[in-house]
This record gives sequence, C-alpha cells and structure tokens, in this order.
Amino acid sequence: MRLDGSRLRLDGVHHTGRSEGGKSKSISDWWARVRLPQATVRQVETTQGDLRAEVSGRLEAELRDSSLVLELMTQRVPRLAWLDHFLEVPDVEAGGEVTLGADWLDLRDFLVQGGDHIELQAEVVRRQPAAPQGVFFARYRKLSAAVAMDLNGEGRDWKLIRSRDWYRDTVERFRRRP
Repeated sequence: MRLDGSRLRLDGVHHTGRSEGGKSKSISDWWARVRLPQATVRQVETTQGDLRAEVSGRLEAELRDSSLVLELMTQRVPRLAWLDHFLEVPDVEAGGEVTLGADWLDLRDFLVQGGDHIELQAEVVRRQPAAPQGVFFARYRKLSAAVAMDLNGEGRDWKLIRSRDWYRDTVERFRRRP
C-alpha cells in the first residue's frame, strides 16, 4: 500500500514528566509536522514465518523544538538538568530514509538540524534484541564527534578530529557491509 504524500500535524501537545529531584517538568503548546513524500506499507515474513507490517520511505519533519522528543527518549535514563539547556534546541528539522518494522529500525541518510548550531547525522540498523549498529555524527557549534557502533563486532570507535570526514568514509563502508 502506498502512503505517498501522507502528513501528520500535531498542535498544542502538552506533556508533564519528571525531572531531576522528582519535580515535574511540563511542556506546553509543542507542535510537529511530519511528511511522508514517499512511503510504502507492506507485509514481510519473519524468520519464524509470521507476517508483520513494514513501513519504509522518506520521512521529513519539523518540530517546535527537541524538548518533547528528548523527554520521551530519556524518561528512564537519568540526565543532568543543566544539560537540558544544550539539548533542548528550537526549530528542529529532520529527514531521511526510514524502514520500520515490529522489531527493527533502519535509518539511512538521516539528518537532524536544530537552529544553526546543532547537527546530527545517522546511518543505523537496529534489530531486536541485538544492539544497534551504525555510524553517527554530532556537531554542536564548532565542536563535533563521530562514532561507529558495533560494526563487525568491534564495539565503539570514536573520532574527535576530522570527525565529519571520518563519518562520511565510515558510512560508505557501513553501506557496503553484507
């Protein structure tokens, strides 16, 4: 089934969560716009012979800021409240090729930008229950880093110097792996 041109619009989203010290943290009037210029839903057979849905295509999104996504992704992870100033970024745009199944996620050419000072790039394969494999690049103003995770069972490999070039080279190798 084709989902080309599908759109999702969220307005006036409110979320109350916890913060450090047990105080509640409230997010109000948050919004997001998600577009699927090209997307397909299809049934795929699992290794156990079950049929499951898979969605794949191009995703484009605009978010008021990163606050709600950050809050939802870190609900069970302790984080330092003073870091929120750096992680809650206004005017977030994201896009890339996404394949999502019941127990897997693939991101290709995925780019997230916030304002003019935050950039994240990712190539990721996540198959449950295995750890994610992928290559990531992050930039905050002039500071940048790249990491490859669990490529060929090698654990993590961090690069802090010429990280963008290293990311590009490593992504090419990541795409060519079996």
